[in-house]
Amino acid sequence: MNHAVYNPQRKIATIMAADIVSYSSLMRDNEENTLKELKLRRAIFEHLVSEFGGRSFGTVGDSFMAEFPSVLNAVHCAVNLQETMRRLNTDLPANKHMHIRVGLNLGDVIQQGADLYGDGVNIAARLEPLADPGGICIAGNVYEQVHRKLNLHYHFLGSQSVKNIDMPITAFKVQGTDSVNSSSWSDWLRTLRINHGFRYQSLLVIVMLLAILFFAQEFINDKAVLIATSATAITGALIYIYSRFKKIRTPASNLSTLDVINSELIEETIKIVQTRLAYNGSEHDIEAKNQRSIPAVAVLRFADLSPEHDQAYFSDGLTEELINVLSKTNMLNVSSRTSSFAFNPQEYDAKSFAKKLNVDYFVEGSVRKVLNRVRISTQLIEIKTNTTLWSETYDRVIKDIFEIQDDIAGKIADALHIKLNPEIDKESLTDNSRAYDFYLRGRAFFGYKGIENIRYAIQMYTMAAKIDPNFIRAWTDLAETYAIQAIFYDGGELSKQKAKEIAGKVLLLAPDRAETYVALGMAHLAKEEYALAAGRFEKAIAINPSLYEAYHNYARTHYHQGNLKEAIRYFEKAAEVEPGDYESYSLAAPLYTALDDQSAALETYQKAYARVAAHIKDYPENQRAYQLGAICLLKLGEHAKANQWAEQAVNLAPNDPATRYNTACFYSLAGDLDKAFKYLKDSISSRSWIENDPELDVLREDPRYTEIIDSLDANP
Repeated sequence: MNHAVYNPQRKIATIMAADIVSYSSLMRDNEENTLKELKLRRAIFEHLVSEFGGRSFGTVGDSFMAEFPSVLNAVHCAVNLQETMRRLNTDLPANKHMHIRVGLNLGDVIQQGADLYGDGVNIAARLEPLADPGGICIAGNVYEQVHRKLNLHYHFLGSQSVKNIDMPITAFKVQGTDSVNSSSWSDWLRTLRINHGFRYQSLLVIVMLLAILFFAQEFINDKAVLIATSATAITGALIYIYSRFKKIRTPASNLSTLDVINSELIEETIKIVQTRLAYNGSEHDIEAKNQRSIPAVAVLRFADLSPEHDQAYFSDGLTEELINVLSKTNMLNVSSRTSSFAFNPQEYDAKSFAKKLNVDYFVEGSVRKVLNRVRISTQLIEIKTNTTLWSETYDRVIKDIFEIQDDIAGKIADALHIKLNPEIDKESLTDNSRAYDFYLRGRAFFGYKGIENIRYAIQMYTMAAKIDPNFIRAWTDLAETYAIQAIFYDGGELSKQKAKEIAGKVLLLAPDRAETYVALGMAHLAKEEYALAAGRFEKAIAINPSLYEAYHNYARTHYHQGNLKEAIRYFEKAAEVEPGDYESYSLAAPLYTALDDQSAALETYQKAYARVAAHIKDYPENQRAYQLGAICLLKLGEHAKANQWAEQAVNLAPNDPATRYNTACFYSLAGDLDKAFKYLKDSISSRSWIENDPELDVLREDPRYTEIIDSLDANP
């Protein structure tokens, strides 16, 4: 009998051990929020470890482990990790702060598969409890390697006796992060290594420089001119590479953009004419497309087959991006996200659902994402014959996700004998898979609305933009989300200022994109600068006549200005261009009531309820959908169900300002004034919205209404 010989692999590595402080207490106080925060911090930990050349292993529960081949990179990573955690905590109440302790050791470890063992690992784990909450404790051998190279503050702890380690350990606390950046040269090399775009651009510039020098030497006989030409070419190349490097490495907060956003609107009359022409033209285009005899397809929600089934944000994002790409061609009718995502095998068989959507083909698939790998299986099915026209399975690393998306769309187009639009906007995307992952997480949180989810969305978009400072979509959505936080939730100057600053940055990055002007308009809307907001939204519509956010927020602007007919017009246009939009009809219906058009109001409430019900299937925790739906049900005579939905909204978010406001509207319409005032107090801070909302008309003669308005004046 042959016996396998155990031959462990040994190596020297820097081990990082990290742990959440008082995790059990946080779980006891609020399990759901603590798990959300833990997932967020785990994602950030894994991103930073990879960013600094390390590898995570053995991560269980609230404990994190990682190895690094470089001691310097390990300390850099630890410092950046703690700085990121501190920034995340600034957006949370003090009792929800989540702190991490970090221990670092350099030593001999045993590797078996993906796991590491031995004293090198154990010592790092024992050093971690010696760190302060939010702090770092390093072994003496780590200190010896870094203290002359990293400008940090080190506090000697002496020799420490720790559990299960025979010899005392020399330990140091790392205090302060006055200067945690590596030298310019090493930072440049690191950027060159991790940023593919920068590497290729630098290589291209160098090749062009060599070509210029070669031709200069061949054709310029005057030595002085040759030297001057060569010096100019070399200087220009170095300046370009350095400017690209600074653009990549400079944080967005260092950019001064307030003057940009405050610039006067120009060519106002031309833009208004363009808007009107674009508005009328878009209706004709949509009608013409629907009348063409072209294939129709629905991209069904890709299933999340990940081990913990916690990657729905990723599979949904992949599905949405595929819908977006296929929708750009006029050779194919593509069902909206909301329509496609409504498919439920328990409710429909494939043929009946295809008939409901009026489509000929389904695209379906599944996603299994584990660590840095993803397995995507997808197929194109002809409904009439139940024939699979094309199928493929992709087993790749995460960074290939963009190539996979392009390949799937291309193969579908080939199978249907159509051509995709070659001018699909990709400049707003990123080629960084980690940035894209954080962006998709932000989109998922944003979809659920509510103050907690809005804050999480801001954190995710911020991480995405930090990883890739040129990720236009991340910056745009971050600006809009800050504006929404200011308008509907906290009303704070900080949120308004953030929206304004970031929208200004977007204008610098992408001055020709419609989404840029939506972000600018939202920033003005948050600051109640309605005339400026209107101009921005008109510009957005002129650039892209199919942009939902432009129509919806232009309608809100008209509402705040008291232009109810125009508000209705643009709310209905928003609902037309985005079939999944449940809010616009819900907001237009009471405006018909205010204009004394009861028939149109009833019809619009019916449309709104149908869309709310479809949305809740996708987002069962969206309290805003329940609240707007409750008002629709009340107006449609379904009083019992209306009360159930209103209570469900409050249960989901009892302290959410927007939920409190909508609950006040509900009870105002129901005639329960005491409950209406109970919820109106401490709700949204927008005086113009409260004063113009017809659903609150019954409250206006009550002294309590005057008290609330006066309180808004006292706290602008």
